Amino acid sequence: MFSNAFQEILNETGQTVLINDLERIVIVTNPPLSEYEERNIHSIERVSQGDVVTLDFEKYLVITESISKRSAKYKALIRHCNVMIEIKNYEKVKIGETEFGVYEYVYTYSDYIPSIIDKNLSQ
Repeated sequence: MFSNAFQEILNETGQTVLINDLERIVIVTNPPLSEYEERNIHSIERVSQGDVVTLDFEKYLVITESISKRSAKYKALIRHCNVMIEIKNYEKVKIGETEFGVYEYVYTYSDYIPSIIDKNLSQ
């Protein structure tokens, strides 16, 4: 009963987001106002803590996890990623001949990891 009702709501009012670069239809709601940019997402499919959600071209990180469904859906809290951490990748290239070889590491590309950095000064 709840499953069919939520599926109808999802079909009518849901929006498409990317969860770990896979398209999913979810309902996005606003939690009570807090100091962070947060949203609740409601989905038929499970969303795990640590998943990256792309919503309106912005990256969010799932910070809570629902192990079981609530009524007919999973609910998770997402928080806006306020920093992209760059991981530089290098390739080992042989540049000379000796008994052991002469190598240098050449930069090839960077991976960017959406992240949340929170500095709490109250401690």
